[in-house]
Amino acid sequence: MTPEKINLRAPGPTRDQTMVRCAHLSIGRACLGRSLVPPVARGAATEHVPHVASNPLRRRVAAVIPEHVLVTTDGSDSAHRALPAALAAIRASRSSRVTLLRVLTSKHAGPVHALEWAMARAHAEMDLERLAKQLPLEEKATSVVAEGRAAEQILHFIDTDEVDLIVIASHGSDGSRSWRMGSTTRKVISSGPVSLLVVPAEPTFSAFEHVLVPLDCSARAEHVLPLVSRIGQAHDAEITLVHVVPRPDSSSHLPSGPRERALIDELTKSNLARAKSYLEGIGERLTARGLRVGIKLLTDANPARAIERLASTSNSDLVLLCAHGGGCAHGERYGSVARRLLDSLVKPLWLVQDLPAESPRFTPSQSVE
Repeated sequence: MTPEKINLRAPGPTRDQTMVRCAHLSIGRACLGRSLVPPVARGAATEHVPHVASNPLRRRVAAVIPEHVLVTTDGSDSAHRALPAALAAIRASRSSRVTLLRVLTSKHAGPVHALEWAMARAHAEMDLERLAKQLPLEEKATSVVAEGRAAEQILHFIDTDEVDLIVIASHGSDGSRSWRMGSTTRKVISSGPVSLLVVPAEPTFSAFEHVLVPLDCSARAEHVLPLVSRIGQAHDAEITLVHVVPRPDSSSHLPSGPRERALIDELTKSNLARAKSYLEGIGERLTARGLRVGIKLLTDANPARAIERLASTSNSDLVLLCAHGGGCAHGERYGSVARRLLDSLVKPLWLVQDLPAESPRFTPSQSVE
C-alpha cells in the first residue's frame, strides 16, 4: 500500500522564487519547525496540509473509539516496535483515518546544509512508504514529514488535525534503555492531549490476545467498555476485569488491637462481595456480546501498586483503562493508577483520555524541549 504523501514545500516555484528561497534555506531550515511557505487547503497528495489551527480556542474530547489514529516514528528499530500494536488498534477501532508521522530534527546546532536536508527528507518519505506497506489497511494511510523539535511537532499535529489516539513507542533513536521512556515520549505523554497507546521496548508485542481492564466501580472508569467490546470482538481476546479493594490502614502508628483488625477484615470482606457483584454484572454485559470475560479481585492498601504487579506477572498483552477513575482530582491529566502504569510501563498501555485538550498548549514561539 502506498501512503498519501503530504508535501510541506511550495509547489512549482519560479526561477526567481527558487533563487530567493535558496538564499534563505540555510537560515530557515536551521529554525526547524517554522514554515517557509504559506499553507493551502487540503486537496491532492501534492498540496500542503495546514498545520495551523483553524480555531485555536477549540476544546475537544477525543473519541473513545478512535476515528483518527496517529502513528509516530523516528525511523529507528525501537520506534518501529509500535507498528504491530498500532495495526491491532486500528483494526479493532476500524479507524477511518491513519496518519504516519515522522519529524526530522537537526542533530547539531547551526545552519543545515540544504542538500543534506533534502536527502534526509527523501529518505524519511521512503521510510514511511515502506512502513505503510506493513499496515495493510482498507483505506490509504497519510504520511507526513514534519521538521522541528519532535515533541513540539507531534503535539502541534495533534492540536490541529483532531487526532483521537496516538501510538508511540517508549523509546526512539535517542532513548536510553536506562530510562523507562525516551525524552520525546515523556514530553508527549506529560501533555496528555488525547488517548494514547504506549508500547514498551520489551517485551516484543505480538497481538491483543489477553487484555487487562482495571475498573474502580465508577462510571468514569466504565468509559472504556465500548472499546473493550471492539477489541474483544476484533481479536477474539480474553478480557480480564480487575478491581482492587483498598484495605484500610490503621489510623495510628501503634499496633492495632483485635477489635480494629476485626473491623478492617469485616469492611474488606463486605467491599469484596460488592465488588464481585459489580464485576460479574459488567462481565455478563460483555459476555452477551460474545466476549470471553474473566474477573479478578485483589486487596491492597495501594490499588495502583497491586494493578502494576498484576500487569507485570500476568500473561496480558495489553492494559486498557480510562485515564481517570472516580477518585481523581479535578484537572489532573492522569489518575494515580494511570500514572503508576505509565511510570513502570511493564506492558503495552492504552489510556483513554476523557478530558478535553487544553488548546492552545503553546504558541509557535514556544517550545516543549
